[in-house]
Amino acid sequence: MAGKLLTADPAIVPGKHEYLVLVTSTTALVFNDYRMFGKVTCESLPEKGRPGSIRLPAWWRTLPPQPHEEASNRTRFRELLHRGPRRPLKALILDQDKFPGIGNWMAEEIL
Repeated sequence: MAGKLLTADPAIVPGKHEYLVLVTSTTALVFNDYRMFGKVTCESLPEKGRPGSIRLPAWWRTLPPQPHEEASNRTRFRELLHRGPRRPLKALILDQDKFPGIGNWMAEEIL
C-alpha cells in the first residue's frame, strides 16, 4: 500500500505514478506509487566509521516500537488511550505514528 519498487528496461518512459527512476546501463529501478502513500528518502553515510557498522537513518531510529516488541506493552497502550480518550479505538490502532505496520485488516482482527 506504500508503493512498489520495480525493475524495468533502462529505456523506460516514466508513467503518471512513477516518481523516481534510477537508470543504469542494464536496468532501471522504478518507484511506482499510484496511491501516493510511500516516500523515498536519501541518506548520506558518514565518511569515516567502524567497518561493517550499520547506521540507521534518523527517521528509522525514532519509530515507535513494533506491536510484537517488548516495549509495546499494556502500559504503553494505556498511556496512548489516556492521551486521546475520545478518539475511536480503531483510529488509534491505525495511527502509524503510534503503531507502525498495522493496517485495516490487522486492526479488524485485533478488535
